[in-house]
Amino acid sequence: MIRLETLVRDGTKLVLRSIYVNPAFVVSIKQDEIMTRDLRCEQMSKKFPQGLSSDHVLSEVIYSEANISKRILVIGSPEMVQMKMQESNTRTLLRG
Repeated sequence: MIRLETLVRDGTKLVLRSIYVNPAFVVSIKQDEIMTRDLRCEQMSKKFPQGLSSDHVLSEVIYSEANISKRILVIGSPEMVQMKMQESNTRTLLRG
């Protein structure tokens, strides 16, 4: 499982939440260019939580849950999310 920081809509604003996703169920990762552009726009950036800067990149992660595709908006580039997924695959659990 990997921990991702996701943006969830709360009325007209976005709220930051943590979510744990099993990398085996991730279908695709792509940069959300529209939301990243909104984050960089002065007027639109007010709907984002404090602490996010215009340097951040937002990505859309699509994962499968009970044969249904779900989309989440996460903080980080697709490459960064992919690296997190690869790191989680290299860890092994020792059973004794």
